[in-house]
Amino acid sequence: MRRNGYMFVDLLAGLALISIVTVSLTVVMVKQNQVANRLAELRATTAELETFITQLQLGAVPTVPADAAFSVRQIDDSPAVGARVWVEVTAKRQQRSVSLSGLIPQKSLTQWQQTIPAEKPAMDEAGSVQK
Repeated sequence: MRRNGYMFVDLLAGLALISIVTVSLTVVMVKQNQVANRLAELRATTAELETFITQLQLGAVPTVPADAAFSVRQIDDSPAVGARVWVEVTAKRQQRSVSLSGLIPQKSLTQWQQTIPAEKPAMDEAGSVQK
């Protein structure tokens, strides 16, 4: 009796399993890379927001990156602390937004509302910055 046929079927089954595992690992690695890129972008945007709020706290005119849109709004139901008010700062970039809250001087909020809106880039409905 010859058993050569069984060995060939085992070989094909092994190759099929190796192919399935290889494709699965490739898909997982690609997805992991995409998620890592998104998280890096969110971390960078959060760092920019922290810098933005710090500049407002110091009374300086904050700089806004060209590829993002920042908005500052006073939190209505929070009490003022001396001459400072609570604000929520939101950054939108590539259909993603990040928000942080902070305590800034009232004059910085007023200065932002008066001088910056004309310079801020426009946003479309999808959250992308229009050039």
